[in-house]
Amino acid sequence: MQFKQWLENHWYDFKETVTLYHGTSTAFTEDIKRDGLKPPQDDLLNYGLQIAKRYMSKVPPALIKKIKEGLLIRTDTNNHQLFKAIYLTPDFKGAAGYAQAYYKYGGEIAHTIWREINIWKNKEQGVEITGNNDPILIQPIHQHHQPIVLEIEIPWNWMKTFHDLRKKFDRAVTSWEDYEKTHYEKEGKTFNDYIHNWVEDFEIRVTEPIPPNMIKNIHPITAVPTTS
Repeated sequence: MQFKQWLENHWYDFKETVTLYHGTSTAFTEDIKRDGLKPPQDDLLNYGLQIAKRYMSKVPPALIKKIKEGLLIRTDTNNHQLFKAIYLTPDFKGAAGYAQAYYKYGGEIAHTIWREINIWKNKEQGVEITGNNDPILIQPIHQHHQPIVLEIEIPWNWMKTFHDLRKKFDRAVTSWEDYEKTHYEKEGKTFNDYIHNWVEDFEIRVTEPIPPNMIKNIHPITAVPTTS
């Protein structure tokens, strides 16, 4: 089913629950089995600073400023709580990709914190930063763990996403009409090919705690080398 059909047909209608996926790390397996998944309760900056203190006993004010700048994109908006939510997807491959990218750090936000600290450490030692491949001077917290994907069954009305997906589709239509159409048509591709690339890994936010009984399976994922 193409995305527009999916959206218009409300794929979750008339179902009590939907199956979604969440990528994470074996570092949290026991906590998840015992407590399920819970949205962050702290404010974003304090949450980030707690992660930073795992690497440094005292976080310099200038580094706190950099961390804050790196987290600004996740500030809650009037319409959505971007931070105090659990992120899920109906796409298993998307969840697996997320897990492979962030399992060593404890998630995307934790990776943002780790990266700022690593850049800071490099600059302290006079290392010139070029692009995203600066030398790794501090090791990720969970480097010896492995990625996993949780298979989760939740009530469909817990999902907070329809408005986001409609806006995403509208943005895709605009960019197609503005500049992508010519490029794709030269390759013999259609709008359906283009829109698939936009939405194959969309996110769903859940703000309720997910209890252990809703986690139906834990799928181990083969780790792949990650770049920072």
